[in-house]
Formats: sequence, structure tokens, C-alpha cells
Amino acid sequence: MLLLVSACGRVRRDAAPEETSVSVPTNPSLGCDGATVVAGSVATCSVPGWPGRDFDVHVPEGYDPNLEWPVVVAYHGGGGTREAGARTTCPGGDLDDPGCLHALGILEGFLTVYPAGTSRGAAGRFRTWNAGGTGELTCAVGAACDKGVDDIAYTADLLDLLEAHYSTESRVTVTGLSNGAAMAHRAGCDLSGRVGVVVAFGGSNQQPGCVPEQPVSVLQVHGSEDPCWPYEGGELGGCLGGEALISSVTETVEGWTAAQHCASPSESSLPDSSDDGMTSEVTRWERCDGGTVIELVTVVGGGHSWPMGYSVAPRVVGPMTGDYSGGELLWGFAQASAGD
Repeated sequence: MLLLVSACGRVRRDAAPEETSVSVPTNPSLGCDGATVVAGSVATCSVPGWPGRDFDVHVPEGYDPNLEWPVVVAYHGGGGTREAGARTTCPGGDLDDPGCLHALGILEGFLTVYPAGTSRGAAGRFRTWNAGGTGELTCAVGAACDKGVDDIAYTADLLDLLEAHYSTESRVTVTGLSNGAAMAHRAGCDLSGRVGVVVAFGGSNQQPGCVPEQPVSVLQVHGSEDPCWPYEGGELGGCLGGEALISSVTETVEGWTAAQHCASPSESSLPDSSDDGMTSEVTRWERCDGGTVIELVTVVGGGHSWPMGYSVAPRVVGPMTGDYSGGELLWGFAQASAGD
């Protein structure tokens, strides 16, 4: 689960792209793959101007184009793929498990989107995101960093395509693990007009001083013993490879609460429902700008993972809590705290 941090400002797209971004004609009767939209189906689509970076979109049951539907965009972890990003959210890595994020979306009524980062080579593997970086926070490793890819532009173009072919709400939820979590933070900072909720698992904000143009609700879920993206920040954990300076969870949360003028926080805890040796402590800031909410869930004793999801190397990344589902936590937060 390699991650990436890079320069804060907008940078160029993939080096020497085959084509530039183009406008997408609206056709509400057809999905982004050109086929008729079928409720409960999945489509794989190409983003104009971004060759080799297709995304998957899962359509919920009961989808009606006459209604507006929520969207959850889930960025994969660094070194992964869109397929690996989906598997990360699934208990045991089983893509057909009802606990997967996309399965929850099909049931609860939101479109789930799994996009693809930039690959190191022609094989299409080892993909990363340009998650930004300010001050002393430095670029880590990966092709997105090396090539200076503008993943904010990629995300905006992807959202344009979704809006052209599906009936969606005007602002979406973005999420991810590790490098994907850092990318979700960046999208919330730089695309706040289109992103209303950020849910980050095991990855902090690499531009923590950002001030979004519109208020954004943020949920940060982080293991206190994360060996890959340390809770205290500083040097990147050895299990991810490369060298970088990363922001701490505290710096991330304080950046968001200061930017959105939140009231004093409250403290609570999530139910300790499994015998996994971990507990989850909650710090919640309400009455932020626009009625948004900032929430920190610290998994005491937890490692680098998506709760009740899938870890490819559990001995390396540390323990995963079994007290709650990451997808259900995400969706509950998005429903309860999205700003206007």
C-alpha cells in the first residue's frame, strides 16, 4: 500500500497524454460505457484525456434517472489498482461479500466509483495518486509524483463524465485508504464545490493549511499504532517504502477545524463489540461552517487498514478492528453530516 505526497499546487497531467480533456455530451439514457443504465449493474468507463485510467461505477438497486443519487468515490491505496481498491473494502477481500462498499451502495442507494491512479509501467500496476504537500511535507514515491500528475483535474473530469450519464447529487463523498485517503483530503481541499464529505482511513492531509471554498465535512479514521502512516506524522513508515515527511493526524484535524471555525469538541467512543483488543475513541467538532462536522476516530491499538475490510499483509500493516464496518461508518457519517 504505497503512498504519495507531492507539491501542493496544480501540476501537469500525465506526461505526454494521448489527448487533452474534452467536453462530454450529456446522455441520461446511457451509462458512461455507452450501455443502457441498469439498476444494480457495474460499468467500466474511460475518462476522456486520461488513457489507461478507467474507473468502475456500481449502480444501486432501484436507480431512477428522475431522482438525484449520492456518489461515493473511493481512491485505492498507493501501489494498488481500482480492483484492489474495491477489494480493500470487502471482508476477507471477497468482492461478492455483502460487506463491500459497493454492495452497501447497491443496497443503500448510492453510486460507488473506483477510479485508477497513475501506473509505473505498461502493465498497469503499482498505481499511485498525487496527494499534494505543503511546507516541509514532501513527495514520497510513485509515478504520480514523479510525473507531476494533476489528479485534481482527473477527478474533475471523472465527475463531469458521471454527471453527463447519471443523475447525481451536486457534491460527492470521497474516501480512501493510505495514499487514497490523502488524495481524498486533497480533493476536499481543492474541489470543495463538488466534494461535500471526506472520509479518510489511515492517511492524513498533506496540505493541512488549506481553506476550502465551500465547507466540507471530514471523518478521519486512524490507528494509533499505524506502522505505515504514523499517527504522529513525521517520517513515512517503512512498510510503504520510500522517504517522505507526512502530516500528523492531529495537524490534519486541527487544520480542518480551524479552517471551518468549528465549536469545541465532544468526546465519546464507539461500541467495543468484538474481542479484538482495540477500542475506538471519537472526538467530534460540530457547528462548523455551513453546518458541517469534523470527526476523528482513533482506533486505539489499531494498524493501517479499512475496518472489517481486507489487508494484503496483516503482519506488516498491523491489526484491523472488527468492531464496525468501514463502509457503514462512512455512509452513516456522510448521511448525517454533509453540509449544504
